Amino acid sequence: MPWKFVHDGKTYSERDLTLGQAERIEEILDTNWGQIHPIRTAKHAVVIAAVMASDALGRDYDSVVGEVRGSNMLEFIDEVGTEVEDTPDIYTDGNPPEAVETPTARSSGP
Repeated sequence: MPWKFVHDGKTYSERDLTLGQAERIEEILDTNWGQIHPIRTAKHAVVIAAVMASDALGRDYDSVVGEVRGSNMLEFIDEVGTEVEDTPDIYTDGNPPEAVETPTARSSGP
């Protein structure tokens, strides 16, 4: 499931990560894109947050990285999560389950 985190009140998601950002993160961390996750190490958290925030804010990476480094570690970790995907968990013969309509309660009136 895609990761997400909050920095300075804004939510950033793996779904929003561009190939260019992933490439910059790979270069800075000397890793591959399969390893990019903000909870992996403090360095991953700082670099990912700084790359994504600097692009979103239209600011230079170096000006944002210091702010990110000043973030409280436990607060940052508390804000990291995963996005729930709207896909079924159970499949039968490779097919998702059929949608089932559930009756709604209706008021019979006074």
